[in-house]
Amino acid sequence: MITNFSLAIQKVIQVNMFWQLFLESRGRRGILATDDEFDNITYEKVDLTDSPEITLDSISGVLEVAILLDREMTNSYSFDIRANDGINRGIQFLPIVTVQIVVLDVNDNMPVFVNPPYEFTIEEGVSDGHQVNPSYERISVTDKDIGNNQPSEFSIISGHDDRFMIDQNGNIITTLDDSAGVEKIIDYETKQVFDLVVRATNIEDGPAGSVFSEVNVTILILNINDEDPIFSASSVNQIISIPEAMSGVINTLQAMDTDDVLSIPTTFTYSIVYGNNLINGLHSFAIDPTSGSEAKLTKNISYT
Repeated sequence: MITNFSLAIQKVIQVNMFWQLFLESRGRRGILATDDEFDNITYEKVDLTDSPEITLDSISGVLEVAILLDREMTNSYSFDIRANDGINRGIQFLPIVTVQIVVLDVNDNMPVFVNPPYEFTIEEGVSDGHQVNPSYERISVTDKDIGNNQPSEFSIISGHDDRFMIDQNGNIITTLDDSAGVEKIIDYETKQVFDLVVRATNIEDGPAGSVFSEVNVTILILNINDEDPIFSASSVNQIISIPEAMSGVINTLQAMDTDDVLSIPTTFTYSIVYGNNLINGLHSFAIDPTSGSEAKLTKNISYT
């Protein structure tokens, strides 16, 4: 909303009079008519369209704003002003000036985000400079203001953990450069969700200062199978008797994986890679390659 306006005279019908536009104090505008015969002149506002927002003092000809103007609702007003010197010459002979008032814009509207809130997904392990959101899902705003009062700049004010930034096209980009000596990665096992707050700030300040809006942006991290399986024990020393060796399963080893088994179902494959000597054409030990989370170790050699 704004109380300032520019005023222009569109046409003047003169009948033994002349007209002049003048500017009074306190930002008021007015119309002044003079009469060569020095008669007292009164003024009458004749609306071409309903415009109660603008009032006219019938004695001084001063135009004033009756209520706050809102350019986004009405950006201009047009009306006639008729002057009367009290001489009965018929209304058709009274001089008229047509006034056009154009309401000037100020930055009084906040930017409005399109289709909020926003949610995007990326896989863990992405590199520096990776674009999080697809190009067709850019973060964007609209603004009812015009001209220099309309453009906005984007920024991330919280939740980014120094791993995300937003460019001025509304794209969220990873910032994982570790040149400062601090390792920065996107790791599902460390953090699964980033809750960002993005701010759009008008480049031009408004009457009350900075004009901005904020929106929540959620980035979900997708798990990938990037973790090595580990055994519950790094080494096992075992002494077995001949009856135990003949009984079948010698030992059961438990394997696990720090990847999320709910997002990535884990199936382990087992093998003996070292120390399984051949005796009489047979390996000394065998292991079930697909026994799930347990590695079952058996003895192949029969004792007599």
